[in-house]
Amino acid sequence: MNYSAVVDDKSLNSTLFYGLRYLNQGFSIIPVKGSHYSKGVDIDERLKDTKAPLVKWSEFQQRHPTENEIREWFTKWPMANIAIVTGKISHLVVVDFDSADAVRWAKNKEYLNTAIVRTARGVHAYYRYPMEGYVKNSVDGDKKIDIRADGGYVIAPPSEHLTGMQYTWETVDVPITPLPEIFVSQALNKKVIDLKPLYKGVGKGSRNDTLARLCGSWVNDGLDYKDCMEMAEVWNQKNDPPLPAKEVERTVKSILYRHSLNDVTVQRMYHEKNLLRFPVFTHSRTRIHKVEEISVVQEYGKESRKWVVIPSKMGLPGPFDEAVFMAINMVLSEMPKPISNPVEVGGLRDVARMINLNHSSGKVSKMIKESMLRIKSLTIITEKTFYDAEKRKFITDSFGIFDRIIFSGQKADDEERVYTTKIWLNMVFLKNINAGFASSLNYSTYISLNNGLARGIYRCLSPVLALSDNLPVNISYKKLAQRLQVKEEYSPSRIRTQLSEAHKELQKKVFSKVIITQTSSGKVIVTYFR
Repeated sequence: MNYSAVVDDKSLNSTLFYGLRYLNQGFSIIPVKGSHYSKGVDIDERLKDTKAPLVKWSEFQQRHPTENEIREWFTKWPMANIAIVTGKISHLVVVDFDSADAVRWAKNKEYLNTAIVRTARGVHAYYRYPMEGYVKNSVDGDKKIDIRADGGYVIAPPSEHLTGMQYTWETVDVPITPLPEIFVSQALNKKVIDLKPLYKGVGKGSRNDTLARLCGSWVNDGLDYKDCMEMAEVWNQKNDPPLPAKEVERTVKSILYRHSLNDVTVQRMYHEKNLLRFPVFTHSRTRIHKVEEISVVQEYGKESRKWVVIPSKMGLPGPFDEAVFMAINMVLSEMPKPISNPVEVGGLRDVARMINLNHSSGKVSKMIKESMLRIKSLTIITEKTFYDAEKRKFITDSFGIFDRIIFSGQKADDEERVYTTKIWLNMVFLKNINAGFASSLNYSTYISLNNGLARGIYRCLSPVLALSDNLPVNISYKKLAQRLQVKEEYSPSRIRTQLSEAHKELQKKVFSKVIITQTSSGKVIVTYFR
């Protein structure tokens, strides 16, 4: 039996082709949903569902599929991902090193001298199943090292992760080697590494990982971005050869972002998920405050589902209104749950401070008041698009986001003057907040962006950014334009022009670079690198 690694051939991207090729290598395979066939009300549920088998796969732990079965599967589901069943049936044990630290540990131990697949967060290392004994699946959550053997399977190339990253073979003509004894015994010992030798510089092949490790220690010592960059530039000159300056900047930014996820000094907010998945605000200059509907239709087989936003005479909310809504969400995030109506969001000047505007300006207060009323005046119609977390189903309904607003200085029902803005949230919206149906978002980063379109892009990408673990994030331009409610352009050059100012600011504060590409089928993909 030939256990040489299957090598990618970019001219051959058919999953059917790979399925037959894996079968020829002696592997048992199954089709899994991938992003095209997965379902879920949010990014977390969809990610889990992407790895779900499309067939009852228990029998393929005991036998290999036939060529006819493979042809039938990938003809029926041409966009499916492919998985290799591990264990004795494929004579494989795959160790999933699911973080940068785990990969570095494996490299230091020289456990990666085998067939390797690059995954969304790390690598899959393929080993031969031992001739004697039994290897079961195991998970080490602390070390981020999982073993897939009997009773398991792994996603294989050329499958695509939900973020758009493609699983690829990293090694060429490297044989699948025996399973190291340490994994047979399940004795994964953590090695304490002295960082001092790393300050002398390293060679090509370990520069990025070393910089990430050093930068992590600098951040833990309290250094900010400027200090980390100065340290990194000095260290980089000792490398042979030094990393490009842009690569140093990208690595430092990614480590700082990862650290911010656990930093209590960073303002993190939680945003109701439906209102992140579907558009409410327009970033089209020609539509802001215009009396025009937003309409999104989704096709699920023979069923059509619809999302409609109907404005009042105040028109559609734009980027400024989005910032006001985000500030209100920030206030809601800090309230103890469950929240009950009415909620107090402070005075208009307090909201002005939250969106970095002159809080003493009467004009700004007037704009914020109008913005809140504009949001209140919206009618949302959902035809099985809005997910009700309490009922656990998609609903058909018509409602607003806010039911009522009383501003500071006005009188409440008891005729007493109020000294804070009170908002009554619609119960459909409020129930989801209390149910925890929300995505985390870095409010500090959002509000630091000055360009309204840049803010909109960051807001749209936030759920996927939290998932991507600092890897590049791909999003189709069509989906991005829909969520931002901007005019959909059709040529990459016009798209670059449309998004250029927003991307310039995003590359200064969030991303190292942004690339816009067009596939052979004409689909335009925007890739954001951390």
